[in-house]
Amino acid sequence: MKRTFLYIIIITIMTVSTSMLTAKETPQKDSNPILRSENLADPHMIRYQGKYYLYGTYLDGSMSAGSDHYDVYVSDDMYTWKKINNIFKKDSVTLWAPDVFYDPLSNMFYLYYSNQMNIGVATASSPTGPFKDQGILIENAIDAHMYFEDGKYFMYYSSADYKSGLLNIVTARVTGNKGKENILVQRMSSPLTKVGEPKLLLEPTDDWEQGFFLDITEGVWMYKHADTYYLMYSGGETMFGEYAIGYATSSSPMGPFTKYPNNPILSTTPAEDGKPGIYSPGHHSIVRDEEGTDWVIYHQKKSYWDVSLSRRYTSRDRLLVDDQGQLFIQATGMTGD
Repeated sequence: MKRTFLYIIIITIMTVSTSMLTAKETPQKDSNPILRSENLADPHMIRYQGKYYLYGTYLDGSMSAGSDHYDVYVSDDMYTWKKINNIFKKDSVTLWAPDVFYDPLSNMFYLYYSNQMNIGVATASSPTGPFKDQGILIENAIDAHMYFEDGKYFMYYSSADYKSGLLNIVTARVTGNKGKENILVQRMSSPLTKVGEPKLLLEPTDDWEQGFFLDITEGVWMYKHADTYYLMYSGGETMFGEYAIGYATSSSPMGPFTKYPNNPILSTTPAEDGKPGIYSPGHHSIVRDEEGTDWVIYHQKKSYWDVSLSRRYTSRDRLLVDDQGQLFIQATGMTGD
């Protein structure tokens, strides 16, 4: 996903080889990644009027041409995709982690974006945009996710509780005072209007959430099954192989939430016995298909040792709930080239 300007500096020194998707791409069914040639991270997918719309973070590895825009990929079946370019642009290299919410009350689409460690919002009448910027909504925050239920709006996000910049982060590591990202929820009276103060929900307290430079809970997604709210999130640092997905549960969208004791539920698993590996999986969304199947849409890498942010690829696997109400992901690994 991100990790401030430290990661941008690291990206510039990596050797990157990418190829652009010019119009369409059709991977083999039931294989990952679902976009072969496109390094799309922080994937956010919605289904609207029978079509799937995929958004995400694109970084090409350079400081001058990092992430300054969003594209959208449109599909009828989650296999064949058509790319629509530049649905939203900023004069920036840190435009990350889009969350697109369709509001059934206003019949409008709201694009929540992360840029320069702030969350902003843009609006459009179509999922393909163009989106018009409405400005900053939450400061010192990243990874917005809007959840709507019974006419109520809940904005989940991660705080940016640290100073950006290479020197600050390295100094914090040396002194033992690492920064961190917590997960909070903000009640909203509308997709654009906050109500009251945010509430802290989760902090990076477990070992798998600890990073070398930062301790992290981020990339949040709210999933409800029966009467249980599953606050799914990513922990660790996205550039390293320990990045993974876990969850916490509650009887209310406002919490309190209890972390699942066997987290993470999706993490790096080396290839063995002919089975493909999974590397640095995280920052996901969930989409339900026309048959009622829930799919986790997430990014992963092709190697444990790849610390580049420019080689993260969108994948999909089935999300299931067992008889005890525990979530699990039916992971297939990186099956494609």
